[in-house]
Amino acid sequence: PATALAQVDMAMSASDDPDPVVAGSGAGNLVHVLTATDNGPSDATGVFIDVVPVLPAGVGLDSVEADIGTFDADTLVWTIGDHPAGISANLTITLTVGSDTAEGTDVISATGTVSSNEPDTDETNNTAVDPTSIAREVDMAMSASDNPDPVLAGSGPSNLVHVLTATNNGPSNATGVFVVVVPVLPAGVGLDSVEADIGTFDASTLVWTIGDHPVGVSANLTITLTVGYEAAAGTDVISATGTVAADQTDPDESN
Repeated sequence: PATALAQVDMAMSASDDPDPVVAGSGAGNLVHVLTATDNGPSDATGVFIDVVPVLPAGVGLDSVEADIGTFDADTLVWTIGDHPAGISANLTITLTVGSDTAEGTDVISATGTVSSNEPDTDETNNTAVDPTSIAREVDMAMSASDNPDPVLAGSGPSNLVHVLTATNNGPSNATGVFVVVVPVLPAGVGLDSVEADIGTFDASTLVWTIGDHPVGVSANLTITLTVGYEAAAGTDVISATGTVAADQTDPDESN
């Protein structure tokens, strides 16, 4: 009598969405899917997949869901068991890439390697990975205020205060943040002090250096002036303009 020999071609594939992912763009902002397919010709038994995730600092694991079989979070093994020819099984891995996650190319991944009880006719397709790159985007915004307006010339020392505010509207944390300050002080207006609540101000270059700037944080530069009695009257003649920049791409440079 003839002996039936079961043979299978177990194949893995992987996908990610999106790529690159923007750090801080929301909860569950990255999804990896590992897919195990039995290309036959026989049905497979004892099918399991070893999963090797690589999650840099700032990347959190939200969930791992198998549409066929079960996933053991302790051993990182996805057990399918019996797997008919022509059938695909999916493991969906949902991640959150936080706003503080560093930029990088192909730094997040989930590698899957499939095995079964039967001989595999093509072991070159048993492992799959689709790594994800991380990008940072920041919306750095400037605002300005003055008090009082108008100011009365000669009304006392430190009688005018301008405040420049730099805010990171996200979604990512910013690095290398600095503000170029351009003051316009007519004759009779004296500069008393410039104070930064975050970072440092260089009076020689007129650059306010903030450096690292987390999402949702505002930094203030307070400029105190004395408008003397001899200062000429005029409309909008005293100003301090601030222009902010960072290492990351800013999707809205209008602010």
